[in-house]
Amino acid sequence: MKLGSRVQGKKLYTALARKLARIVWSVWYNNRPYEPKKRLPP
Repeated sequence: MKLGSRVQGKKLYTALARKLARIVWSVWYNNRPYEPKKRLPP
């Protein structure tokens, strides 16, 4: 395996993980059943 493709794959995986984490965090943040009045706008 080439080093370049490994780095590129790692970048892609990092970007994908970051996007997924943002979606999961956003869903959790917007669907919390508690403290709805303390929520700040994104």
